[in-house]
Amino acid sequence: MSKKMNMEFLTALASQAGELVLKCHFEPEKMGIEWKADQTPLTVADRGVRDLVNINMLERFPHIPVIGEEAQLGKRTGADDEEWMLVDEVDGTWAYMLQVPVYSCLFAVMRGNQPVMSAIVDPVGKRLYTAERGAGAFRNGKRITTTEFAHTQKTPAVGFVSWPHRNHPSDMLVKGLVHDVVVGIHEMGAMPVSMITIGYLDAMVADGRLAGSIFPAGSMHDTAAGHLLVEEAGGVATNLLGEPLEYSGTKLFGHIFAGNPDM
Repeated sequence: MSKKMNMEFLTALASQAGELVLKCHFEPEKMGIEWKADQTPLTVADRGVRDLVNINMLERFPHIPVIGEEAQLGKRTGADDEEWMLVDEVDGTWAYMLQVPVYSCLFAVMRGNQPVMSAIVDPVGKRLYTAERGAGAFRNGKRITTTEFAHTQKTPAVGFVSWPHRNHPSDMLVKGLVHDVVVGIHEMGAMPVSMITIGYLDAMVADGRLAGSIFPAGSMHDTAAGHLLVEEAGGVATNLLGEPLEYSGTKLFGHIFAGNPDM
């Protein structure tokens, strides 16, 4: 049995997660909603994907640490060539809870301080986005680029997420600057699109449907999967200050993804 993670395993895991999450989309009474300490919702889908990941990783790759939004399995050593995984079981739980079909499941396999494989699954749209370092980005097995739909967009759109209570320096959109960000996007000739799920927006950037995405919070599990997907689709990924993204600590200074450097 191979000790190294592979795309076949990651793709299968993401697909299973998407199917699990979709089961309760049309039956909100079965979502089993609880509230975490930060007053964000936790559903049966979050718990189900957490358990799915833990069971599969313990069976196939017990030596690979997993850092998820809802749980941690193992512990990172910090070695330059260490493999580890970041997971956001349901990104956009608010949307999921409200049956708004713009949520996703995010997976990123890391090597050292950078993502080398990733998967973002859109359960309702039945779209599975995957990327591997140096091998391109794909939607349901078809190669995608950040410019795929550019010729059809008279006005480019930029997605952003504003989150109310993370108490982290990168939460700049909640400190009186939401208006400035919206005005700035308009002034650059683009349309601001606000959602409560960043993975979905990042996948749309990689797919060329959005020109860019802005995320003010510092959670690594919200960033890594889209980071690799966008770069492998030909786009640009930085933190909010325009600096390279790297994952040596426990927080990032937000992220900005764009289809090209000019944007």
